[in-house]
Amino acid sequence: EADAGLLLELAKLQGVEDSRIDLDDTALTPYVKARINVLRCSRSCPYLVLCRFMNFQKRCMTEKFDFQITNHNYVLADLIGRKQGKRPLFPAYGAIVLDEAHKLLDAARQMYSTAWDEQEAERIVRLGAVNVRMTGMDELAVLQGRITECNRQIFDRLAGELSGSHIREENRTEIMIGPVERRYMKHMAEALEKLPFVYQKNGGQEMRAQGLKRRCHDLTDKLAVFLDSGKFICWMEKGENGRLALCAVPMELEQILYRDLWSRPIPAIITSGTMSVRGDFTHFKKMTGLASAAAARIQETSKPSPFDFQNNGLIYIPERMPFPNIRDERYIRAVMEEILRIVSAAHGHTLILFTSYWLMERVYYGLKDRLTAYPLFLMGRGRLDVIRSFRRSGNGVLFASDSAGEGIDLAGDILSCLIIVKLPFPVPDPVMEYQRTLYEDFDLYRRDIIIPEMLIKLRQWVGRGIRREEDTAVFSILDNRASLRGRYRAEILNTLPSMPVTDRLGDVADFIMRKKADSYFMDKEQEQK
Repeated sequence: EADAGLLLELAKLQGVEDSRIDLDDTALTPYVKARINVLRCSRSCPYLVLCRFMNFQKRCMTEKFDFQITNHNYVLADLIGRKQGKRPLFPAYGAIVLDEAHKLLDAARQMYSTAWDEQEAERIVRLGAVNVRMTGMDELAVLQGRITECNRQIFDRLAGELSGSHIREENRTEIMIGPVERRYMKHMAEALEKLPFVYQKNGGQEMRAQGLKRRCHDLTDKLAVFLDSGKFICWMEKGENGRLALCAVPMELEQILYRDLWSRPIPAIITSGTMSVRGDFTHFKKMTGLASAAAARIQETSKPSPFDFQNNGLIYIPERMPFPNIRDERYIRAVMEEILRIVSAAHGHTLILFTSYWLMERVYYGLKDRLTAYPLFLMGRGRLDVIRSFRRSGNGVLFASDSAGEGIDLAGDILSCLIIVKLPFPVPDPVMEYQRTLYEDFDLYRRDIIIPEMLIKLRQWVGRGIRREEDTAVFSILDNRASLRGRYRAEILNTLPSMPVTDRLGDVADFIMRKKADSYFMDKEQEQK
């Protein structure tokens, strides 16, 4: 039986009277979203005239707009498409402003990467089995069987290199594509090339045949990338649904970015609050290809924060924390006890940032029955609704991953205490492992790559605490590498905005008492009375 509420939500999406719809605000499950998602728009689509997206694209290509606002991914998609001879996504433009430019590299890795889902071949096989004459079934079955078997062999062989202990929390593990896998890929590409013609020859619908041809062509292009894997960093990725995907990104991505983005005679303004390390843009320029541009073309400036961190902020770094090791029960207990003390001193109003989902959940459930004075929230992957609930709570405590460390705005007293459990060093992954091979000396690699990326992310996290001139906040770092004798203390304090530093928990309580109004110490019900 049809769900009336779901049908109503879908009807709203189909309506043409609303010019703006935010899918995050719709009551659609991930299951439903996956089934209404269109991977590629087609001019033969029966909804073309009503399609909000296609109509929006058409308006964007007119000359009547002086400014167009989009995200990094769409800008890069336009550049990639133009290079491939496709229709532009924007009309001709004379300048570009890239805000939040510290996210540009991640966007580039997404847009220039290749991802091959293990079920992609299965979907193609199913599509090519509809409305076919009985006389053509045998010929099709041979091709479909070859595609299915090659796909299975490739994923089974490469997944066989992995073990549970090797799949890290981010579920990415580098792979080597050998001669056997290449042979299966070539056989698969040959079968994919033949499949649409055999399908149409044996009575397949023309429109479906065109769709099948596009999908086969897309997968063949992906196979070509993995067959040329010497120019790519390749890895296997395991999604939350347990499905595997083969992924690749060009080794010389920064040079591709230079050619596609920076070498054009179009001026660019590149801005971000966390793009430099102590005013030095060397790391950003190196990673994004901007270092290849002529020095005369680049003008740099770095400005201090407009907020008064000296009077409105306090850094608390305890001195007796064990070395951060999630396999050490003593460390986990120390983290729990320190969080308990800090939250009590700050009277809630706390965001706790973790670099490990496992540790986040362990600490949350370990403190759930002890931190009963304040509403507690656990933010899973992509759970933006939890942030809204935290904001409404008034004095809650939010346990979150690093995704909450940037791009969210929690202005006011709701976030008056930020706890950073562990310094946000980049997690080793195949891209990082490749970068490591470019350095003969690990200390140089740490200096040029690891430390700058950690410091940039740390500044992003600290930036969550003070969002307006009148905001006040305590910033706690529970990593002993930031303590008085810690290896990275000087670099951390030189990178963060200048503000008082203490190792005394009493100073945290005093700061909160001095800076906050009486209403801060009331829960939501008391405040409403």
